[in-house]
Amino acid sequence: MLNNLIQLSCIGFIGGSLLSILFTPFPADAQIVPDNTLPQNSIVTPQSNVTQIDGGTRNGNNLFHSFERFSVQTGETAFFNNAVEVQNIFSRVTGGSISEINGVLRANGISNLFLINPNGIIFGKNASLDIGGSFFATSADSIIFANGSEFRATNPNTPPLLIINIPIGLGFRENPGRIVNSSRTSVVEVDETGVELETFIGLQVPPEKTLALIGGEVSLEGGRLTTIGGRVELGSVAGNSFVSLTTVPEGFTLNYDGVQNFQNISLSNFALIDTSGERGGGIQIQGRQVNLTGDSVIVSNTFGAEPGENVIVIASESLNMSGDATKLATYSEGTGAAGNLILETGRLTIQNGAFVITVGRGQGQPGNLEVRATESVELVGTTTDELPSGLFAEVEAEATGEGRTLSIDTKQLIIRDGAQVSVVTSSTGQGADLIINASDSVELIETRTEGVLPTGLLAQVLEGGTGQGGTITLNTESLIVRNGAQVSASTLGSGQAGDLIIRASDSVVLQGRQIRSSEDTGASGLFTQVEPGATGNAGNLMIETRQLSVLDGAQISSTARNGGQGGNVTINAANSVILSGTTSVPEPQQDQRSGIFVSAEPAFEDESGNVIITTADAGELMINTPELIVENGARISADNFGTGGGSNVNLNVNRLIIRDGGQIGAGSLVEENAINNERGPGGTLTVNASESVEITGTGNIGSTVENSRLFTLAEGTGNAGNISLFTPNLTVANDGEVNVSATGTGEAGNLNIEANSIRLNNASLRAETRLGNQGNITINSPDIQLRGGSQITTNSLETGTGGNITINSNQLVAIENSDISANAQAGLGGQVIINADAIFGTQFRQQQTSASDITATSELGAEFSGTVELNNEIDPAQGLVELPQTVVDPAALIAQDACKKGQSSSFVNTGRGGLPPSPQESLRSEETLVPLIELPPDIESRRNHSPSQRNRISRNSSRKSDQVSSADIVPARGWIRNQKGEVILVSYDPTK
Repeated sequence: MLNNLIQLSCIGFIGGSLLSILFTPFPADAQIVPDNTLPQNSIVTPQSNVTQIDGGTRNGNNLFHSFERFSVQTGETAFFNNAVEVQNIFSRVTGGSISEINGVLRANGISNLFLINPNGIIFGKNASLDIGGSFFATSADSIIFANGSEFRATNPNTPPLLIINIPIGLGFRENPGRIVNSSRTSVVEVDETGVELETFIGLQVPPEKTLALIGGEVSLEGGRLTTIGGRVELGSVAGNSFVSLTTVPEGFTLNYDGVQNFQNISLSNFALIDTSGERGGGIQIQGRQVNLTGDSVIVSNTFGAEPGENVIVIASESLNMSGDATKLATYSEGTGAAGNLILETGRLTIQNGAFVITVGRGQGQPGNLEVRATESVELVGTTTDELPSGLFAEVEAEATGEGRTLSIDTKQLIIRDGAQVSVVTSSTGQGADLIINASDSVELIETRTEGVLPTGLLAQVLEGGTGQGGTITLNTESLIVRNGAQVSASTLGSGQAGDLIIRASDSVVLQGRQIRSSEDTGASGLFTQVEPGATGNAGNLMIETRQLSVLDGAQISSTARNGGQGGNVTINAANSVILSGTTSVPEPQQDQRSGIFVSAEPAFEDESGNVIITTADAGELMINTPELIVENGARISADNFGTGGGSNVNLNVNRLIIRDGGQIGAGSLVEENAINNERGPGGTLTVNASESVEITGTGNIGSTVENSRLFTLAEGTGNAGNISLFTPNLTVANDGEVNVSATGTGEAGNLNIEANSIRLNNASLRAETRLGNQGNITINSPDIQLRGGSQITTNSLETGTGGNITINSNQLVAIENSDISANAQAGLGGQVIINADAIFGTQFRQQQTSASDITATSELGAEFSGTVELNNEIDPAQGLVELPQTVVDPAALIAQDACKKGQSSSFVNTGRGGLPPSPQESLRSEETLVPLIELPPDIESRRNHSPSQRNRISRNSSRKSDQVSSADIVPARGWIRNQKGEVILVSYDPTK
């Protein structure tokens, strides 16, 4: 039976060919010419501007046409007059010429139309489709079916196809031709107000159908591809490739697993791909280099309740986007979620205002935005109107759906010159989270001198937003933020700002720049903040790295305003944290410090410029690192400008170095133009330094010289916070200071120091007050030295009472006009209590002198002075030996074995004998030298006795000398006095 079908088909083939040759007129310039390669050939009938195509070989629901040439001129229509029950029309072009389509392709019913020309297909600006099914334009060599059969264009004389079913793929041989679309045909619609609107649709298939251009290089040169809720496929493949087809409700999806090499895809000159509909349609683009330029757009919008399909762009080598309005976008404007937007490439570059975005506008969720680039992601520049290039995920004001995730996985992420990666919400819905995994580095660099918006990574709650902002999570080896670029999680509404989490296995470098004008975008840095006018809470900021460097005016900051809660800042650096330098600000003329800042600030200014004070609580600040260096004007601060609670600062380090104008502080401060001075308390500052703390030098901040210092400060009604400092070695020198003072009506703070050694040289420890109650200083250290005019003070500068000073030490030395004071100007003097075994170089005096003094005076008079209590508990006569009346020869009393124990002998040496001239001098080693002698035999034998035996021997001195034990003699290297005033010889050097 099959053979009969083949014979009948061959007869039909011959007859059809003869009829076609004898009776069908084809002018020399005919655009559609059938060939003679099918059992039943195509019949082409020109009719005015319509060329009707009949015949072809029908097999089941598939209809096959074959043409030597196939092109359609402007104003003409190629009409495939198929039976309505035909599902697929396969049309191949075998003659070796490119197909140029400038008119209409039309077919009956809901048939899918496949146009196959290995030499390429070009759609002109007037090309359009009038079909009921999906449309494929491809420069493949063949269509492959499930039974292995092929419908080929380059070898059309193969045996005809009779028993076939659905197509499963496209086969490409060498050098597939280009597919170009420039179609910009339009439709005119009338809106509800009666205004006519022209919409450019280009090539369009019916709703929920597939429109595919698959070939060698694929270009949309101003052309448009549209389908309402359907699917668009663009594929650019090299030779010897296989692209599989899978049927889906909206037509077909393509799979490129059988493709080893791709070619390029470009969209330019306002090109458009749009699959928006009740359900946003899917889009898949796959090539080697994919380029979108000239304000080209790829978009899928979900208007209804069904979830949208994904938009996927895969570029094996690079994906490049450029142009003011060039964009890739998915939207959700209904109750259905938008599809995900997925970009996979080697290198992604977005510049000059181009952007990729997912947006939520209705109840449905916006889609995820996923970027996977094996080499790099580079985002550069802005539009001419300063709108940033970049990657964005937004939940708009009218939306109720929550944002999802914007993720970037790459080796290197570079963002510069105004570009951004941003997740925002301005509604009740939560903003999307931003997750960045960059195995090598993240670089945020600003080179513009002026800019409206900063370069960087942003998570924001916009004005009016009540939803929580998204969290930024950044994982990389190295993070670099330079020249005004920022990483920021902030709120301008009542919604809480998101958290900012940085994990950089090697380093975080934040570097500022000179700010040239008030139009500048501001400091480089990392920020979690409540913006002026907002009421939400700030998010937390956490950094984990090996080394953190904050340089040249760059900042790390968490700011609360208007009753909001400040975020916590936690920094864990395995090696070191270095804060250094400032940058100049022209208006007003001042320097902007590098640093780490946690603050609760005023909310806003009224119409008169007065600062409105509100209750806001600052967050906590914790730094854990082996070495913390704050230098050259840099600062760590936790400040309270409102009536809320202050912040706590905890520094856990091995070594803390504050030098050359560096500062670490916590304050209760009054801002300029504030309507009152009512303030909450300042924060507390706790330093745990397992090795040392060094505070030294001054630095220039603008035109001002400022001391290096560790401080808490109160300027208004608030009280200054406390400082607790724990370290083995504290050094404060060269105008360095530790300060817990109050300059307003509030109380000074308390300063508590626990250290093995304290060295002050031209430096100070202060707890001073102006009008409020006193601050207190408590120092516990066995070894304290003050020199070079150093001070330990709790003075009151006006009507306040002088504070209390308590010092517990073994040895206190204060020389070179170094003072310890608890004085008052117009109030009561304070109290000084010193408990020390020895006090050298200073003493209590009624008034301060040019010598080193201990005072607690009041300028009101002696009756208002405080008290000074010095407790050394030492009897100067203790330990003295009365000289005998008879002078004897000391040599006669000295035994040759003076150290021999157990025989009730004694040794008394009267005179200086090895002691220094005064207690203030060290013991010189040559004064205690004793000539060595040979030990008697019985001494050596005692070393073999057990401790219990030696104890029994010591209790019974009448036993024989060979039973007496002796301990090893250790030479004395110095002496100390104990609390009873006794002089004890010790085996170590007490001066070190």
